[in-house]
Amino acid sequence: MSKEKSNIGVYVRMRPHFSNERLSDKIQVNNHDHSIELITQTKPYKKRYKFDHVGDGDSNQLDLFEKVGKPIADKCLNGYNGTIFAYGQTGTGKTYTIQG
Repeated sequence: MSKEKSNIGVYVRMRPHFSNERLSDKIQVNNHDHSIELITQTKPYKKRYKFDHVGDGDSNQLDLFEKVGKPIADKCLNGYNGTIFAYGQTGTGKTYTIQG
């Protein structure tokens, strides 16, 4: 089965964990196949989510802007419509990622 090219992409950036957070559940980021795997310790549960791109806790804002924001901005400057919808916790850099 071939994967068709789409005009819609889903990009995820995982923020680093803070030192005061308890990590009873495990989140594994796999950049090779662009997936995030959630493994809970309290209940036997394991689920994998796939995306077009996954940035782990070590990724920075500039890299994500180059990967997501810049190509859309370039297409808009060439006359095409473009939209970036950013969702996430307050203060995690959504506006900076979009605006550069």
